[in-house]
Amino acid sequence: MAVFHTGILALGTTPDTLPGNETARLALLAFKSILNDPQGTLSSWNDSFDFCQWDGITCGRKHRRVTILDLGSRGLVGPLSPSVRNLSSLQVLSLYNNSFQGGISPEISHLFRLQTLNLGMNNFVEKAHQSKDSCNQLHGGLLSDLGLMLPHIQFLQLDDNQFTGPLPPSLSNATEMERISISNNSFSGQISIDFGRLLRLWGVMLTYNKLGSGGPDEMNFISSLANCSNLLVVGLLGNQLRGALPSVLPSYVSNFSTNLYYFTLHQNRLYGNIPSWIGDLVN
Repeated sequence: MAVFHTGILALGTTPDTLPGNETARLALLAFKSILNDPQGTLSSWNDSFDFCQWDGITCGRKHRRVTILDLGSRGLVGPLSPSVRNLSSLQVLSLYNNSFQGGISPEISHLFRLQTLNLGMNNFVEKAHQSKDSCNQLHGGLLSDLGLMLPHIQFLQLDDNQFTGPLPPSLSNATEMERISISNNSFSGQISIDFGRLLRLWGVMLTYNKLGSGGPDEMNFISSLANCSNLLVVGLLGNQLRGALPSVLPSYVSNFSTNLYYFTLHQNRLYGNIPSWIGDLVN
């Protein structure tokens, strides 16, 4: 079988059989090949330079595997290539402030070493994908087991895109998570993440989405945040969260981290009296 790819002829080879460095090089060239690059950012991505010297690429010192792909604010336009899944040592994927579009889940789900995923300020909108429990049912949100696929994720930033659907409850399993920021999308439904399992968590920014189910228990996630002793910021404004104050904010919320300095709930569908214990949040 002959595979022709970006000017390179590979006979009888697949990403699983190629040497690690060659797999990474081909993956990066495939990544480049489907992008519009009006600023010429990727002009160094050619055979005149070692791929570890290409703009935006950082490799590990020992094995020369790609560990960081950082192309923020480069004016790039196009989809996220499926080839990114072959960068198996990738720890940081940062593509913020470009014009990437299309889906992400199938591509990033193989990057189990990933620690930082920053795709903010693009035009990503998750593709519909089939659920495992029904061959006829399609969902347009993030993959439900995303938190299991990225067990080492620490920083998840998806702000300012076009994502829809629920937040995956499996993010409760991403126990190394430090910051979740998904503001300015169209995520919806009940927040079912058990934040209390994310003991390193210091930032939760869910502002300006459509989160909220209208159910009597839709604010239960607040209680799990009380277990996050490192919390600095919690942003929930601009959603569709419902309930009566102070009942939806139990008094143990006053036990939030003593370092907490930003906690927003306005522009939701909450009503009633502001609980007196709010004054206990000293910062």
